[in-house]
Amino acid sequence: MATDRLEETILPRVARPNRYIFPYPKNLNSDQAKGKVCLVVPSLFERALAGMGVRSLFPHLRSAAEREGFLVDLCFAPHADFQEVCESSDQLLFGLDSRLPLNEFDALLLMPEGPRDFPELVAMMQFGGVDISEETGPLRILLGPMASALGLHSAVDIVLPGDPEAYVSELMTFLSSEKTDRESAKTWAKLVTKAEGRWLDEIPEVEDLPVETSLEAVPLEIARGPENEFVSAPVRTRSIERAVALAEDALCRTGHREVRLYGATHFTNLVDVLERLHQKSRPLGVHAQVDQLNIADYKPALARELLKASGNRVRFGPIHCSEQLRLNHQKPFSKEDLLRTMRSVMRGGWNTVDLTLFLGAEDETAEDRSEALEFLKFVAGLVTKDLPTRLSIHLRPVLKSDGSMLSQEEWFTLTNQWREALEKSRVKILAASPEAILSEAALMRDPKLGSQVLERLVQSQARRQGERESYQEALWAEAWNDELRLSADAPQLESAPQSTRSMESHAFDAVSCQAFGVPGWTRRRRTRRNSRGKDSTRADRYRIRFSKSEPMRFTSHLEVGRTLERAFRRSQLPVASSQGKNPRPKVAYGPPLALGMTSGAEYVDVQFGREVPESFVSALNQTLPEGIDIVGATPIRNEARSLGSSVEVADYHVWFPDALIQGPLGDISFDSLMEQLEKRVSEVRKQDTFMVTKVRKDQVIEFNAKPSLIRVEVVRDDGGRPVLSYRQTLNRSDSARPEHLTAALCDWWNFDGRMLRVHRSGLYIPGKRELLDPMRVVQAGFAWWRQPVRGGLAS
Repeated sequence: MATDRLEETILPRVARPNRYIFPYPKNLNSDQAKGKVCLVVPSLFERALAGMGVRSLFPHLRSAAEREGFLVDLCFAPHADFQEVCESSDQLLFGLDSRLPLNEFDALLLMPEGPRDFPELVAMMQFGGVDISEETGPLRILLGPMASALGLHSAVDIVLPGDPEAYVSELMTFLSSEKTDRESAKTWAKLVTKAEGRWLDEIPEVEDLPVETSLEAVPLEIARGPENEFVSAPVRTRSIERAVALAEDALCRTGHREVRLYGATHFTNLVDVLERLHQKSRPLGVHAQVDQLNIADYKPALARELLKASGNRVRFGPIHCSEQLRLNHQKPFSKEDLLRTMRSVMRGGWNTVDLTLFLGAEDETAEDRSEALEFLKFVAGLVTKDLPTRLSIHLRPVLKSDGSMLSQEEWFTLTNQWREALEKSRVKILAASPEAILSEAALMRDPKLGSQVLERLVQSQARRQGERESYQEALWAEAWNDELRLSADAPQLESAPQSTRSMESHAFDAVSCQAFGVPGWTRRRRTRRNSRGKDSTRADRYRIRFSKSEPMRFTSHLEVGRTLERAFRRSQLPVASSQGKNPRPKVAYGPPLALGMTSGAEYVDVQFGREVPESFVSALNQTLPEGIDIVGATPIRNEARSLGSSVEVADYHVWFPDALIQGPLGDISFDSLMEQLEKRVSEVRKQDTFMVTKVRKDQVIEFNAKPSLIRVEVVRDDGGRPVLSYRQTLNRSDSARPEHLTAALCDWWNFDGRMLRVHRSGLYIPGKRELLDPMRVVQAGFAWWRQPVRGGLAS
């Protein structure tokens, strides 16, 4: 697919278009590659990159592929709005780097996180034009710890269970050979795989990091082991020194303020790692967080290090509900120790505490459940007005050795009894669906039955079933019961009563609060400055001007801010930070730029901890990603007002891309378009009103935008294309975005305004006699008789 078609007709019409931009440096050209391989991940972009699966596998896969002359691409699960736009445009799902449909690759590497992700994988292949019913098209290879249970499905050609990184080198060697047909692939797979899977002796290290802008923390794997009771993977851990070194290297290379440690439940020296990281990085405002903890490891020293991080939530891994059960399952933890630990946790200053309890074990008795209920009552009693910690208890049914578990009726009866017992407490009870647990367990223990159930789910077009908010219980119940009826020994899943089918239940009612607005006359007031008009000799504050070009066009204003802050840290510039537990860099931005726009005049004020040379601009540009460039910087030598309160005028240029001219505009010529636009602009100038319509939260709003328009005219660019030029005021109730103005101006055409190309060419501060450049007003010796007037043109 052509890049311009994607960026002109599809990405402008979807939410968060940055999801569909390749997050790594560009790969080989598809025309020059010997072969093409795509890693297909059935998770949304941000969820996949927040974990370690893609981050660990893709760099190794890419390195091995480049040695063989192969191109390696990535494909993440599409959101519903993206798929709808693509289907309306006859566009197949594609790889993010090459923009080729999935059916044009030589091999697809399928990497699900769990069994319930498999229907999404099949749907993605079908969306990409792959016919899974035929043994044609790309070779379909299933990777990962869960692969052995899902490989019997007809959509999969070969299965490589275990650590995906263990197969990378041999896989690329096979794909570059002459015999890569399906029969040869199956023969090769039998030679390189083991029944229990191939596992690496050590955790692989990641050399290449993605150039992403949406994540707040960089993930780091400090240990790797079995993620559930159905995978018998060995436990591998890094040394303390290596874990600390890798964390420091990742923070230095990415510029993140936080590192999230994965595999902490398998790591025994977590306190030492956190202490060393915080000793070196805490003064710089860097934090270390942990994804999940063993409650038995929660000690005062660990709690102290965890509370140093910016997070205010602690999440514990699952435990059995009684002391005897924990002893039986080789995880001894006494009742007294558990109560003591929970008392410490609830008084530790956390906002939210998550704890998971197993119920329905094979050796579980009524006394075990009574002990667990008494424990929950004790913990609920710790939640008071003085200690308003939100406690969430997750109840998870356990699969027994014979493949059975608590029936649906028993499960809902038990969980409802517990909710009633804790009704007056401030505890949130979350009960996992037995159907979800049983389906996942049976998929792992009976692959033949699981493949039949998955086939039914694929036929029902189930999507994103691995995500809790998208899981459709009715579809799984129907698919399971259809297959389980064939086996007399298999447990039947009965539908729960309608009144008890809720997945969540709160033990207390939420109190609705009324928000009070701020009087309008107070919003534009500002504090009087005693030093107003005096020049400063300090050079620790700078106003920076930067541009945002095409590569960063679909990056939001918030993500651009994060990108700049990370660039400051990567360039080791001494940016000053606020005080407190969660220090933030002292950086202030100008008016936000809407998603999809480019700009040549964006501004940011930065305060440094000490004086810096003016040559810091070149060092900063070297650490910025493609698409953001620092074009100027000047020290703030006076007490100028903030950018947000002083900048009130902007210049915009709007032009019609080829996709609009050749489509909705009926292939109109540039001259005809110029003539019609000039005629319409002339009419608007003579009118007292210019009505504009916009939609906000499904509400249609119509208003007069004429008072906010300072100037509108039609010009031509270097290629003769007509361009609408606007000058308008910002932050007014009658201010409209350039797309809305253009849609109202060209009301005789029916087109999507989001497909227009918009460039912001200037931002200005209204003065007494003229519009002022934001860079000029902060310079020493600025003429104060030109000082901006409060309110300016927008008052």
